[in-house]
Amino acid sequence: MADVWIPSVYTFFHLVATRGGVFWTSPTVGYVIYIDDLLNLEYNKTVDGGATWGGAVNIRTGDIRSFDCWADWQTAGDAGTKIHITYIDTSSDDVRYVYLDTSDDSIGGDDLIEACQGTGSMYIGVSMLLYHITITKTRGGNLAVAFRYEDTNDIVFYGFYTSPDGDTWTSEESPWEADSHYILLFPGNEADNQDVWAIFWDASADEISLKTYDDSGNSWSEQLISASMTESS
Repeated sequence: MADVWIPSVYTFFHLVATRGGVFWTSPTVGYVIYIDDLLNLEYNKTVDGGATWGGAVNIRTGDIRSFDCWADWQTAGDAGTKIHITYIDTSSDDVRYVYLDTSDDSIGGDDLIEACQGTGSMYIGVSMLLYHITITKTRGGNLAVAFRYEDTNDIVFYGFYTSPDGDTWTSEESPWEADSHYILLFPGNEADNQDVWAIFWDASADEISLKTYDDSGNSWSEQLISASMTESS
């Protein structure tokens, strides 16, 4: 198949998106999630394997600066139909969670995870240095979100939250160390099916490591994957 242009999918996608799809529910049906040129969160759907795409469907109107997604079926043994989405919105100055249910294309949730700390207002900009967020779902069913953002006094705030249902979020021990770090969350493979893995890039030390969240102990451990991981110019 030749390259296909997905309508409206452009602008800030690679700057602020971590994982936006394509999320395939079958060989022909897929979803891509992105931030449009107005900084709204949208999705497009294909029903013919990507040959053509439907128009943009709004998920959240705001000033979305960063987002990440995780589909139920990306977690081993999970037969759910939801794409879980977390995002940072500088219009409402908060971190939020929403989902797209692919069984009927309904959008639900839009729950608060954390309101902006410090000044109560987030710094306005477009960069992963300012905003970074990631989400996953454990094998036991918990959602987990890690994020960082800056307020208008240039103070960086970090968070790690878990939720059993997407409605109630609990602040947990943080894996963050400094503002020059990046994280991708994944379901863990430990005996406790609520544990979480975090691929952790320490840009200041030029190292990539695996951090493991022990859900029962609310603690993190770390194992080096590779040193000398210097970013390219």
